[in-house]
Amino acid sequence: MATPAGGRRDTRPEFLAEIRLNQQHVRGIMHTAIISADEEASLAELADLMVKHGIKRVPILRDGVLVGIVSRADVVRAMVENLDDLLEPTD
Repeated sequence: MATPAGGRRDTRPEFLAEIRLNQQHVRGIMHTAIISADEEASLAELADLMVKHGIKRVPILRDGVLVGIVSRADVVRAMVENLDDLLEPTD
């Protein structure tokens, strides 16, 4: 099904009914090779993971337990907010 203008998925009753009738389970579409990072990972490490594996989001773990998720937009936003620090000359 095509995504309507504005990029939002179709949530009309007919579409939702089609999903219910299909009875498709998440296990049939999920990925099991999970790329994750520890919460102490640097932004550079996250950006590298995203580029290397072609992913847009990275689950963040603490002692093997999911504590959050970081998106590519989160990484870009953080880098822009810290742009002055990144561009400072080093001696």
